[in-house]
Amino acid sequence: MMLSVKRLPAYLASPYSAIGDFTPELKAEIREARYRQALKAAHWMMGLRLWVYSPIVHCHEIAKLNSLPTDAKFWQSYNEDMIDSFQSVVVLCEEGWTVSVGVQMEIEYAQKFYCDLMYLVPKRFISDELKHDYQLLDHAPLNVV
Repeated sequence: MMLSVKRLPAYLASPYSAIGDFTPELKAEIREARYRQALKAAHWMMGLRLWVYSPIVHCHEIAKLNSLPTDAKFWQSYNEDMIDSFQSVVVLCEEGWTVSVGVQMEIEYAQKFYCDLMYLVPKRFISDELKHDYQLLDHAPLNVV
């Protein structure tokens, strides 16, 4: 059963920067792939009329074209100001979300200010028989790290 976001619009938290000792080129590739994951998730939600704002979708090109920092610390105050504008936070549970500094800061901030917290899990982590591309849960999935 798919849940709906209780209070819309929602803020979409998702992994972005790569953690680890990667080359700058590989880090850029990972950011690009994660941007596309966030874009796909936002598209899916909007297709269901679940209005969503994604800082990754909104700021990726701005950061890339203007050589802005890509680390969570630089974007923290921006993200917190954006979360303040929303009543729900949806966490995109793509690979790396549990270790993402930015996602964990966003979850902690949302919990601190009593935002509804939901988890958007891609179909490939749940079941091949799921009819939708994602499942929206009201609890963190145990099998997606």
